[in-house]
Order: sequence, then C-alpha cells, then structure tokens
Amino acid sequence: FMPPAVFEEIKDKGFAEPRQYDKVSILFSDLEHFTSISKNFSTKELITELNNCFNHFDEIIENYHLIKLKTLGDTYMCA
Repeated sequence: FMPPAVFEEIKDKGFAEPRQYDKVSILFSDLEHFTSISKNFSTKELITELNNCFNHFDEIIENYHLIKLKTLGDTYMCA
C-alpha cells in the first residue's frame, strides 16, 4: 500500500524524504455509530464486518490508484 519508489527509498536509506504535492485529496472515513452498533456483535462478527467494509474500500482505492494511509478501529484514511 506504499508507492514502490517510497518503499525502495526506505529500503535504501532507512527513511523516506518528505514530499510536497500541489494537489492532494484525503479521504477520512469513520463509521457512524460504530461504538453503539459494535455492542450487538460478537468479536468474530465485528472483525468480519470491519474486514468486509475495509475490503470494499481497498477495492475502490485500487481502482482509482489511491494509497491507503491508515486504518485504526473503524476509521479508514487514504489519499
């Protein structure tokens, strides 16, 4: 989920230099009412549901050549 050039730079140098872009769009998604809804799921059901949601996001970003930046709990961020 990382641009190949950045991956190579990290392999070679141990870090990647910051880059500036003139135009960037960021998507930050937070599932509405997740905490209250999650109380109705078992652990397995909850993980399955999050996995299904995030897999759909992954398909979208692959189709549009975006980069996943982070997932944490019920949040998903890409650029």
